[in-house]
Parts: sequence; C-alpha cells; structure tokens
Amino acid sequence: SIRTQINQGKYFMHLNRYNESIIIFSKIIDEHPNDPYAINYIGFAYYFKEDYELAQHYFNTSLSLIEMGKEKANNFACPYEGLGMTYYKLNDIQKSIYYLNRSIYYRPGITNDKYLYLYEILIQSKKIDSANVVLDNWLKFDNNNPHALILNSVRKSVESKWIGDYTGA
Repeated sequence: SIRTQINQGKYFMHLNRYNESIIIFSKIIDEHPNDPYAINYIGFAYYFKEDYELAQHYFNTSLSLIEMGKEKANNFACPYEGLGMTYYKLNDIQKSIYYLNRSIYYRPGITNDKYLYLYEILIQSKKIDSANVVLDNWLKFDNNNPHALILNSVRKSVESKWIGDYTGA
C-alpha cells in the first residue's frame, strides 16, 4: 500500500539513507502525483541532504495540494514546518517565522524541530518575551523534550537578565 511505501521511505530517512528514500518517494509520486505526504517527505529527504532549493520546491508543492483540499492542514502540517526549517537554513528569517508559526498553529502538539528553530530565531533577534512564549508552549506540548528542558533550565538561571523584549538593544 502507499502508506507502507511512505513508511519505508521514512525509515530510510531515519537511517540517513536519503538517496534510497528519494527513490521510494519518487516511485510513489510517479504513481500518485497528488499525494501530499510523499511529496512532503521527499522534501524532507532533500532538506536533510542540504538541497534546500529542491526541499523548498517539494514542500511548496505539498502545501499547494493541501490548499487544494487533498488533505487538511490540521491533519498534516509538515509542509509548513519543512518550509520554516528550509527558510531558516536559507536565512530568510521572516518566512521561517511565518511557516513555523503556521505549523504550530495547525499542529501545536507535534513538536519536532519547529519550536527549537522558532525559539532560536527569536533569541537571536533579541525578542526574549516572544521566545519565552514559544518555550512555554513547547513545554506545554512536550514537557520531556531534552532541548526544551535544557533551555528552560537556562532560562530559569538567568531569568532576571531576560526581563523585557530587547529588540532595540
């Protein structure tokens, strides 16, 4: 079935065997050109290979299919996350923030890397209050995430220095 094939492609991605996952996803896309899942996951394979232009293409294609009604965003927000992560790597911070926030809006409980990237962007932008809101939401949905726990521990240890939004600093 298509789900079995997608899971096989995801399995190869988790083993860092991206070329093999791309072959599997490409075959699925050849047979099912409107499947937003396979198109999204091939985007992640290219993302992990650091081919951000191709990743962006596939994430946008998957997102277009979602917008055409092939799937609901609240069921499948991965293309938003993928675009947010890709734009982060391409240093397009505004687009990264937009897509990471869309991913969180549609699927707040699916944490992956979207909270981490958004938190990092906001800290680097010296938007400490906004970063703290992201961290609080992250902990709300994934209170055992090691990254979130470490960041929260650091935050608590320097909290007196982080009061306020330092956008003008």
